[in-house]
Amino acid sequence: MTHGDTRMNSSPPNVLYYISGHGFGHARRCAETIRVLTKRYPQLRVHVRTMASPAIFADLGENVRFAAVEIDRGAIEKDACTLDWPATLDHVRELIAGMPGLIGQETAYIREHGIGLIIADAPFMAGYVAQAAGVPCFAQANFLWDWIYAPFTDDQPLLNAIAGGYRRMAGWLRLPFPHECDHFRTIQEVPFISSPLTLGRYEAINRLGLMTGDARPKVLVGMRGGIDAGIYGRLRELRDRFVFIAPTAATQGNVVAYPQGMRFWDVMQVCDVVVSKPGHGIVTDCATLGVGLLWPARNGFPEDAMILREGARYFRAQRLPSDDFASGNWGQSLDELLAQPRPAPATNTDGAQWMADWIGRKMGLIAAE
Repeated sequence: MTHGDTRMNSSPPNVLYYISGHGFGHARRCAETIRVLTKRYPQLRVHVRTMASPAIFADLGENVRFAAVEIDRGAIEKDACTLDWPATLDHVRELIAGMPGLIGQETAYIREHGIGLIIADAPFMAGYVAQAAGVPCFAQANFLWDWIYAPFTDDQPLLNAIAGGYRRMAGWLRLPFPHECDHFRTIQEVPFISSPLTLGRYEAINRLGLMTGDARPKVLVGMRGGIDAGIYGRLRELRDRFVFIAPTAATQGNVVAYPQGMRFWDVMQVCDVVVSKPGHGIVTDCATLGVGLLWPARNGFPEDAMILREGARYFRAQRLPSDDFASGNWGQSLDELLAQPRPAPATNTDGAQWMADWIGRKMGLIAAE
């Protein structure tokens, strides 16, 4: 269901982003939209309040004001593939218990800075804050946290509190690969928010020290936090079959270290496969660049199955068994992945520009359609 936009007046023009600190995907896609926003509307001020890494927003310019604010709790990870659901839910209960103080703090901030619009990717608490401040708030995400937590708890008051935050929002800016939800009266479908390449393909190959004629498939190790050092020994045994590009200290054989400061997606464009959990940010890159995904399973993160099912239209994917992932026995799974037919990459990848236009209309910076 899509409704027409209406013009909003805000003086001065200030937009607030509340962003989940869980993983990198939420922050990365918001940063890309903010980058477009501040270039297109230099009079606009953007406020970012999140526990995500400030480094993601560091190069966005003087019109962006960043503050570390714990507006949501995400999911607690024991390691790269294991989530601690009891601890996660206790952490969320703690957040909800402190809701009155957080709402008061954030409402004062919103009024002080003349915020005219809130985008939440996708902390539910933003809905309560927006209602108290009298400012419209829209969720931007493909999943909502009550849907993520529901399989792991029968605590209905907890789930109701989360859903209540979303129901207080004005609508859902729904990204690709969403789940069903009846919290919102207004839903807008948003294209993939992809990260633009900053290097040409051959420049990226040169920066990595790769040979342009090397026909071995290139495999990017994209696990947040890296992998155990012992795995690299097994990967080097595959030197005749694959080149692995990884966040290692130095290049050794067929394991190539990519330079600090080189953007992840610039590296990814020269690769055939990325090894990563199937989060929304990484699969957006896969769908955009046509890169295959070799994924070690997490313990029941509900988004994974949904993304892998819907993402089959855009990229190849193959599960890497947990034991094989931990031992570095990746060869067979890589072969199976590369043998799959290659789908055409996604073309609906202008989500940052779409969002900038949408926010511009909402803030009265451009004429409403």
